[in-house]
Amino acid sequence: MLSRSLYGLGLAAIAAISWGTIGLAQSYAQPTIDASWVVVFRLLFASCFFTTCFVLKKEYRLLSVGTLRSLFPWIILAASLISVNNICFIYGVRSTGIAMGSAATIGSAPIWAGLLTQWLLKKPLNGRWWLGAVLAASGVTGMMISQASSWHIDVTGLAVCLLAGLCYAGFTLSSGRLVKDLSPLASTTCIFFIAFLITVVAAVILGHVPTGINHVDWMVFIYLGVVPTGLAFMLYTTALRFIAAGTAVAMTLLDPVTSFCLALTVAKEPLEAGALISLILILLGLRLIAKNDKS
Repeated sequence: MLSRSLYGLGLAAIAAISWGTIGLAQSYAQPTIDASWVVVFRLLFASCFFTTCFVLKKEYRLLSVGTLRSLFPWIILAASLISVNNICFIYGVRSTGIAMGSAATIGSAPIWAGLLTQWLLKKPLNGRWWLGAVLAASGVTGMMISQASSWHIDVTGLAVCLLAGLCYAGFTLSSGRLVKDLSPLASTTCIFFIAFLITVVAAVILGHVPTGINHVDWMVFIYLGVVPTGLAFMLYTTALRFIAAGTAVAMTLLDPVTSFCLALTVAKEPLEAGALISLILILLGLRLIAKNDKS
């Protein structure tokens, strides 16, 4: 029988793998659609998915006004953090390039999670966890840079991407607090509905309202909302009931591994030796982290 932590690791891994399909899926949408509005439509369909499941499973019967009132600050915090994460990531990759921006955001997230776990939650992590996190983060950075055709460093863009990584780590810690008193479905329904509202306001300010959206665009938006957001975040928040937040964040490093594999198999991009070495570092780092969290 699988242990609780191994079950949680599996859920987080599946979520991360589905996130790795986002880059390829978005490429089928029209490039004229502002990226901030892609996020809006993604969160719109995710909110519809969560709400539908929430109503069909009748989980609203398990909620009380008192519980929601006591957890409302945590819900607002988690929704704000995931909104800022998306917005900062978009701005960052546009400023410093997709490779460097993605490496800074995804690679820094587990490090931020480890620091927040130790500083805020007062739960020290041992040397094996930190070694695994550093190896995996280094592998992500090396993989993205080695596979990039071009990249440059923009100090402001890099700082914003690091902020995006910090926000994602904070979102995970906040969600971990929520699932102690709410079901994963109730938690994600509340978080992503409010995140959608926040992102709409931000998109109106940052980008023009898109026109001429075709059926392919809508298919992309629905996929992004249902699979790598709806299903993935339900799995991810469920995983937080079984594994530590820092470990869950570290497992999201499988996201670039999936993107890397899709680039090789679907987009037929050439394999660079540096990327292969980086892949080994990521898997080795995740193995150390996973072994540290097994019960």
